[in-house]
Amino acid sequence: MSFVGPRPEVPEYLAYYSEEQKRVFTVKPGLVDPVTLAFRNEAELLTGEDAERKYTREILPRKLTLNLEYIQRQNLLSDAVVIARTLATVLFVPKS
Repeated sequence: MSFVGPRPEVPEYLAYYSEEQKRVFTVKPGLVDPVTLAFRNEAELLTGEDAERKYTREILPRKLTLNLEYIQRQNLLSDAVVIARTLATVLFVPKS
């Protein structure tokens, strides 16, 4: 595991991955990633009766797209930006 990289997914959702989306397995998973920042309010998004459907049809594909974009442009600078944004969010953004 690395500090920055796509966070591992719950195994039951791996069946929803396309072959292209499985590219996220080609890099080490991380503790922080851009997806965690983008979906820090995921619990709020998943309220209601159709939470499972919403996750598999809307949120998971978007997360995988963001992870693939991250992998494509991953470098030391982009990792530093993710770390800085994570620290800023944790330290300065009030919880909803």
